[in-house]
Amino acid sequence: MALIGRLITRLTNLASGIGAACILLSIGHVTLDVTMRVIFGMPLSGTVLFVSVYYMVAIAFLAIAAVERDDAHISVEVVTSLLPRRPAAALQGLSLLLTAVVAGALALRTWQEAMVKFRVGAFTMEAGDRIYTWPSYFILPVGFGLMLLVALWKLARFSSASPGNGRAATSEGAGDE
Repeated sequence: MALIGRLITRLTNLASGIGAACILLSIGHVTLDVTMRVIFGMPLSGTVLFVSVYYMVAIAFLAIAAVERDDAHISVEVVTSLLPRRPAAALQGLSLLLTAVVAGALALRTWQEAMVKFRVGAFTMEAGDRIYTWPSYFILPVGFGLMLLVALWKLARFSSASPGNGRAATSEGAGDE
């Protein structure tokens, strides 16, 4: 089980690293576009499209699994903090199951949409250039698929924890065994 946790951690770190690289690429791309426009009067075509369709999508969705892995999503624990341990643990298990179901549904649906865009060869015309947008559609199912893996991993750890342990089973990262 520890091997699976380390693999999930590596995959989520890789996806987050790609998202972080996209931040740098976006900064570089926009800087080059502004420089080319101001100094040479020749802006790069497609900068806004690349930033919005590729970089921003990768930045937002490739890190979502690492956020889930680290329990860093926004949560409100006003009610559960007042509950006894067993009901709080049951709600936590239900929350993990719901997270897995929603992440799985989103991964499946975005995969279907990505395949539609791939088959039609989706593109956008900008300044007379054809810029293919279909590859960006695959970023979402990758992000949601990784989030599904993390949620299933956390659910498996939660389910295998001793009854008195409940909450401790998911409060650490996937590879912390």
